[in-house]
Parts: sequence; structure tokens; C-alpha cells
Amino acid sequence: MYQNQQQMYWIARAFRIKSFMQSLPTYEVLYQRKVYGISSEKCVRCNEETETWDHMWKCTKNKFILFDLWKDAVNAFIELKKGRSEEILRFGYIKSRLFIPVRKFII
Repeated sequence: MYQNQQQMYWIARAFRIKSFMQSLPTYEVLYQRKVYGISSEKCVRCNEETETWDHMWKCTKNKFILFDLWKDAVNAFIELKKGRSEEILRFGYIKSRLFIPVRKFII
């Protein structure tokens, strides 16, 4: 699917930037832009609330729950620290309440 590693990096980077800026294409955004085929701004999973950026992470019908994502990030951090004690990732906490790896640094 991806031609090389650099293309995959740019796709992941674009997702992180859009997530940070809260500009991911939710149903609310697509409905406001009048995208063909979007008849409502309701969440397609629960069909109860408007699918905003916050609702996308908090929806009870969502396959991934925010706490599970946080738990996976912490477990990955612990495993990394066990394997390489001299090198760890510094996690940034942004207003969206998601932990994202910011950069590596040496202890």
C-alpha cells in the first residue's frame, strides 16, 4: 500500500497534526462541508450524539476506549524502558488528553 517508509511517516504525521488541531473529518465537519452522502451529523456507531472530535474518543460504541489507548501507551513505555534503560520516550500531554511520543532523549 505504501511505497516507502517516508510516505508512511508523512501519513502518520498528518494524522497527528490533524488530531492535535482537532480537524479530523468527523461527521460534524463533513456535514457542515456538505459532503455527498453525509445526511446527518450524528455518530454512525451510537446514533445518539453529534460526532464531534471529543465524541469520537468518548463514544461508548467505539472499538477503542480512551483509557485503553492510554493503558497501551503506558505499557509500551514500560516495555521500552525495560529493554533500554538509557533511552526512553518523553510523552507529551496535549489538550486532547492523548499521550503522544514527542522525542527520544538519553538519561
